[in-house]
Amino acid sequence: KTLVYDDGATQIFHADGTTTYENGKPSIGRWALRGDRYCSVWPPSDLWACYDVLQSADGQSLTFVSDSAERTSGHYAP
Repeated sequence: KTLVYDDGATQIFHADGTTTYENGKPSIGRWALRGDRYCSVWPPSDLWACYDVLQSADGQSLTFVSDSAERTSGHYAP
């Protein structure tokens, strides 16, 4: 599925563990589940960042919450 963020950027999560983020130009990273958290890494960095994920009651949007409590929200594209 494609997630559309509040700033208009999009992200696609592929079954093979790659993810494509686009906000003017594409960036390809990797994603994984570690325990019950979503984690991602974006080259050239090799550092993984992990987030708690909150799903809306209707299941149509997600909020990623960082360890410092920063929140990033998006909704699924139709």
